[in-house]
Amino acid sequence: MMRTRSKCSIDGCNNLASRGGKYKSGTPIWRKLCVTHHRNRYGIKYKVPENKVRAKIPNKCIICGWNFGTCDTHRILFGCDGGIYSMENVVKLCPNCHRLIHESKITLK
Repeated sequence: MMRTRSKCSIDGCNNLASRGGKYKSGTPIWRKLCVTHHRNRYGIKYKVPENKVRAKIPNKCIICGWNFGTCDTHRILFGCDGGIYSMENVVKLCPNCHRLIHESKITLK
């Protein structure tokens, strides 16, 4: 039995219901809510795209000045401590300096 894609079940929302997976037969399973209302109901947060912050920071290592390839984005306050990808909390490091910082062999000035 193939179920057609319906509208979101929230009153006043005209978005289409989101896809929830597939049956074993291969037919898609459609949820009763659109993506936005599904995320709101189950408390799923959108992550801040890291690439938007990356694009605004110059691609040059702040320690050694290396700029011959792609630099890594390093959070000054780590994510496990509540640090987010924002302009104030992110610096660009070459892969070598980034590894040395994580191994505590060098520090940021």
